[in-house]
Amino acid sequence: MVATFVAALVRAGVDAEIFSAERDGNAESLVPSPGFEPRTFRTGILARLWPGYSRDYALALSAEIGQFDVVHIHEPWHHPHHHAAKASRRAGVPYVISPHGAFSPVALKKGALKKKAFLKLHQRRHLMGAAVIHAMTDTEATDVTRITPAASLRVIPWGVDSAEFASLPEVEIFYRYCPEARGKSIALFLGRLNPVKGLDVLLRGFGSYAKSARDVLLVIAGPDAGFELSARAIVRELKIEDRVSFLGQIEGEARLAALGAADIFVLPSYGEGFSVAILEALAAGVPALISRECNFPDVRTEGAGIVISPTETGVHEGFERLFSDHGQLAEMGRRARDLATGRYSWDTVAAAFIDLYGEVAADGSR
Repeated sequence: MVATFVAALVRAGVDAEIFSAERDGNAESLVPSPGFEPRTFRTGILARLWPGYSRDYALALSAEIGQFDVVHIHEPWHHPHHHAAKASRRAGVPYVISPHGAFSPVALKKGALKKKAFLKLHQRRHLMGAAVIHAMTDTEATDVTRITPAASLRVIPWGVDSAEFASLPEVEIFYRYCPEARGKSIALFLGRLNPVKGLDVLLRGFGSYAKSARDVLLVIAGPDAGFELSARAIVRELKIEDRVSFLGQIEGEARLAALGAADIFVLPSYGEGFSVAILEALAAGVPALISRECNFPDVRTEGAGIVISPTETGVHEGFERLFSDHGQLAEMGRRARDLATGRYSWDTVAAAFIDLYGEVAADGSR
């Protein structure tokens, strides 16, 4: 997310740099960033206790931070972001924080005791010291306000590189990974297999729908994040092994081919900050079947899909509505791409951030 965002800023003429700790000590794990090279720093043994801990990062950022007009911190809990807030205040450089959904009620439940302690010791000071806290949706702005009512907030949606999805690979490439999909209508889940994603209601809702619809295949693609075994158990319980395919994590051309083959994208999540997976599906022209908790009402208002409750009944009815009229799906697909390439294009979003940076840099009182 950050790599594509900063690439858009660079294209717009901003002199920008990324300072990042290496993930698991491996610089190759970082996403390539067209137009610039991220500054990466080795993590130490303490990174096992505090993700991203890097003494080299801290020293370099402290030494160079005075060169910058604005610091933009993405995600609030890990060491690089904690140090960036401290170093910014020390150097008198204004900073913006993007929590990326980290303060939603669902997210705060994970590691709740540690987060509560960190909020009291450091996080509220970091938030109140920010020139602006950036929220991706109105719902996220409300989440932030619950923690820091006096914070200065700005709502700007995230963006997508629509050019990446303008010409998708041949569907045959997808069939190499999923030959059982040939000749079927495809519902695609693309994301981490995490309980919060609503996979339980997705599978049960699809299972009841599949009793009367033999031509639809549910494809689940993404890395396991604690729910794959449970998901497979539900599939066995419902006896729909021949109707559901687990592909594991797919990337690059395979991911794009999967989007090209999909008739609908499904995400009945129990809670999202802002789903890039939804945005990428829309950019690929795939209608979306999502829950209200995905906080993406434009899908409904712009006719790019339908929004449901994250329940078995909601999922079942969503499948029935979408697959009852394939002509409707084609029109939704066109509207989906128009939505993603308009207000959510990186050119539009980057311009909004550049205006924000200008305001923040000019306001020396904050």
